Amino acid sequence: MRKTLLILFLLLAMGGLSCAEALPLAAVLDTHVQFERYQSFHLDGSTGEWSAHTLVADQLLSAIQQGEAGGSMGGGVCILYPGVRGNRDLSLLEPVLYVYLFRSSPIQAGALSIATGGVRYDFALAAEETTVEPRKCERFALPLDEEMLLLLESFAAEGGEIRIYGESKVFRTSVAEADEYRNSKQRVEAMSIAAVRDFLALWPEGYGLWDLNAAHWPDGRPEAAAVALDANVWADTLPALEPTTQCLDTEDRDAVRAYQQLLKDRAFFTGKVDAVFGKITREATRQVQAFYGLVPTGMPDRVLIGFLLGGAQEQEETEQTGAFTPLAESVAQALPGEAYAVEGQFSLRLDRAWTAYSFAPSRAAEGMNRLWPSNRSSYLYLCDGEVTNLSGASMSLPMALQGSLLLDGVAFPCTVQCERDQGGALGTTLLPMETARLVIACELPEGTDAQAAGLQVTLQGASSAIQLQFSA
Repeated sequence: MRKTLLILFLLLAMGGLSCAEALPLAAVLDTHVQFERYQSFHLDGSTGEWSAHTLVADQLLSAIQQGEAGGSMGGGVCILYPGVRGNRDLSLLEPVLYVYLFRSSPIQAGALSIATGGVRYDFALAAEETTVEPRKCERFALPLDEEMLLLLESFAAEGGEIRIYGESKVFRTSVAEADEYRNSKQRVEAMSIAAVRDFLALWPEGYGLWDLNAAHWPDGRPEAAAVALDANVWADTLPALEPTTQCLDTEDRDAVRAYQQLLKDRAFFTGKVDAVFGKITREATRQVQAFYGLVPTGMPDRVLIGFLLGGAQEQEETEQTGAFTPLAESVAQALPGEAYAVEGQFSLRLDRAWTAYSFAPSRAAEGMNRLWPSNRSSYLYLCDGEVTNLSGASMSLPMALQGSLLLDGVAFPCTVQCERDQGGALGTTLLPMETARLVIACELPEGTDAQAAGLQVTLQGASSAIQLQFSA
């Protein structure tokens, strides 16, 4: 294979290439600093992991501690607020939704649903028993991915319906703002909406390291799914469903009896058809949900019943074309996220850039295969995307791709690597026709602000070039 040079220039000067497309900066150094002023901020100096929540969340917890909804604890009071956790060294951020159920007697909660904005978000994760002095409660800690962040945006706009599923009981509440509240329970629960809004005002717009978050905090991540609430797809043969969540109305005995009989007809239920939605029916529901690949909340809904009735539609398979834009000449407006074939030998795509004190492959074991600067007075400038070997021979990335970053007249070398071992490690070799995640890293001295000015990048082959721009 003819050796092709790829020269990576990251130029501080904004002159020239003014029409280059902006490549989003996914994260910056010391993101945690903005949260340090909050009383809830906690940093583990040994691991670099930190967490925090906002002042409105503190007020919400204080309202519970002061007993403002104490008269409603028999039936139950539910509050929620988002927090954020991250890692100082990896520039990672992740929203975490905390949901508390205060009740005179616990229900041994193992799942919950939040319906808002025409979507129901389901989570299957056992709640932990904890205390918000002086009251005992059950608490869920739910890490949210990019899709689930929409839950917060919808809840901030209109509130929502919350259902928490215990072993033998289902707790329900509707959270909404009002000019006047009928009781203190409604007023305290509605404070959750203000807590969500306060958090969203702080969340960095355009954050783009979600996939790295998922690898870094694997323990305790709940099974989750978003279900569109569309009454138009209800079947006439469905048992009675609650309109706000499209879950089975477990207080409707005829609906429960019809659902139990449906389970029995499909050989999923050996108990008595007694119209009681108890532990046996709930466990059977979890088994059916697992069988069909659904989130095992233990609560039947329109989707599950649709499978049991044989009306679920199979997902259509889509083929990826793998089409590339050939570079016959210089492309001054190459788009981030679009793949370009360089002289028929390989294709390149760049998606994002960020700064960090260390980097780990997306599926690396904790503490393994991490890339660090050579000393503590340096940091990493990183960008990633995808590279595909289009040739019939193995490709050595250091031979085919070379890069440097020009900063204040000094050229800093870049390392060009790809992920290997299903994302568990970094490597330098691509097999014929192989595709892998591309990672470009440059070590810079502490004190330089590489991203502040808006950097420009030129990817140049022997007879063609791509020009992109990094934006802070």
